[in-house]
Amino acid sequence: MLQALAHMQAFDNGVEAARGKELPDSAVLLEMVDGALVTPDGATSPRWPPRPIGPSRCLRPRSNARLRPRCGRGAQREAIAAQDHARNEAARSHRPRSLRPVLTIQVGSRSMSHVSVSKMSRLGWPAGRVGRWLREAWRMFRRAPARLYGLAALPMLVEIALQLGWPGGGVIASKLVVPLCSAWALLMIHGVLTAGRAAPGAALCALWRIRWALPALALLSASVFAFQCVVMLLAAGPAAAMAFVTADADGMSALTRPVTALALAAGAIPATALLFFAVTRIVLDQVSVRDAVSENLQLVLRNPRALLGWMMVNAGLLFVLVYQPLVLLILLPMGLVAYAAWRDVFGEGPGREGGAATRPAASGQGRG
Repeated sequence: MLQALAHMQAFDNGVEAARGKELPDSAVLLEMVDGALVTPDGATSPRWPPRPIGPSRCLRPRSNARLRPRCGRGAQREAIAAQDHARNEAARSHRPRSLRPVLTIQVGSRSMSHVSVSKMSRLGWPAGRVGRWLREAWRMFRRAPARLYGLAALPMLVEIALQLGWPGGGVIASKLVVPLCSAWALLMIHGVLTAGRAAPGAALCALWRIRWALPALALLSASVFAFQCVVMLLAAGPAAAMAFVTADADGMSALTRPVTALALAAGAIPATALLFFAVTRIVLDQVSVRDAVSENLQLVLRNPRALLGWMMVNAGLLFVLVYQPLVLLILLPMGLVAYAAWRDVFGEGPGREGGAATRPAASGQGRG
């Protein structure tokens, strides 16, 4: 693994200083450039490096190109536990899997470098994981039900206003504008759950920082509606599809409840395959659109049981919505499920309760 690194430095972090004194700089113990060992200037002693670091000392090769640290303490226990957990999940899923190696470089009694196992390597989630996301979403909703419900309803209110205020073109316009309102609402929901306040101004600033991703995000969300239109076209013909797109009162007679329910439920397929994790990754983690969609597709393909379960739950609610409009009261806060899944899959980290997202006022952005 060391030979594959472009540039690596190992520092001695064991230096100490008396209380109130300035801590001296850590000394460079090892430096490698393009797989070749580079010694510090003037260091020609044959005793360099002071402690050998290599496969014979720190790493023991394992099957399937897995590496297990032998010279750590807390980091060693964490790495071994992560590998054992990954091995057990692989055995349950009966699928071959690759595991990112874990490398620990130890000097004295302190760990110098630790490359942790990525949670993206977990495969074969059970269908019951959806239940965990639903329970976590319900727990978060109970913390501030009124504010979270109002923020979840904001995109729906904007959509209704556009469709009623612009007959004929309001439906298409709403599919492009509502995703932007949804991203703003997601940032405010994140603020409520992590900082206790919505901070709409800070959320707008954070939304402006990812302006590079908003057009692609709007088009991705509109693709769900486009898929529903294709289903309507195949199931009921061009007249019904045109009425579905324009919400024309004269053409609404061509729409029947079963066909409309089928078209709405079909939207759960692209919504899960393209957007379930991607929206939170783009808006909160500021990941590029391409990487976020790629991650989403990989997770769906690697974990079909869990995400198929969520897709069926979402499709069922959309299907019943046509027959019982009050189901909308349940659908509105269901966006918290995607937020809970994002926290669960992408792990604990600074800047949020359960993940590595930035706060609304944080800086930095990616590029799609």
